[in-house]
Amino acid sequence: MVLRGARRAAGLTQAELAGRVGTSRTRLSAYESGSVVPSVELYFRLLAAAGVQCRVVEVQPLTAAEEKSLRLHQVIAERLVADPEAALAKAQANLATMRAADTARHATRWLDEWERLLAGSLVGLVDVLLSRSEQACDLRQSTPFAGVLSSTERLAALRGQQRAS
Repeated sequence: MVLRGARRAAGLTQAELAGRVGTSRTRLSAYESGSVVPSVELYFRLLAAAGVQCRVVEVQPLTAAEEKSLRLHQVIAERLVADPEAALAKAQANLATMRAADTARHATRWLDEWERLLAGSLVGLVDVLLSRSEQACDLRQSTPFAGVLSSTERLAALRGQQRAS
C-alpha cells in the first residue's frame, strides 16, 4: 500500500516507476498488491525512484500498548490509502474537536504536528502511522483518526494483534 501511495503521489504510472528501477510493470503491480514481496533493497530503490527518502533508524522495542496502537494505525493507514478523502475529513474534524477541548493547551505540540501531517503528503502521513519511532508512537497517543474504523474493524485489528503476541 505504501509503495502504491508513493508512486501515485509522485504522479507516476506503474510502467514509469518500473522503468526507473529496471523491473516490469507486471512485477511492480505484484509488489503493490502484496502478492509478491520485493527484497528490502529493491523496496527502498522503488521508493527512492518515486521520490521518497528512506532512512534506517534503530528503535527500541515497543510496549504492548504501543504495539496495539501501531496495529490499529496500520489498518487506519490502509483505509487512508483506499479512501483518503473520507479518512482525512474525519481526522480533520476530530482534530478541530481535540483543539477545542485542549483549553489548557497541553496537547498543542502534538495537535500542531497532526495538523502539519494532515495538510502534507499522503506518503508522509502514512509513514508516521506505520513508523516505530518514538515520535510516531507519541503522536499515535493523540490520534485524530478515531472513528475512521468501524467497531468491527477495530476489534478485528486488536484480535490480530493478540494472536501475534
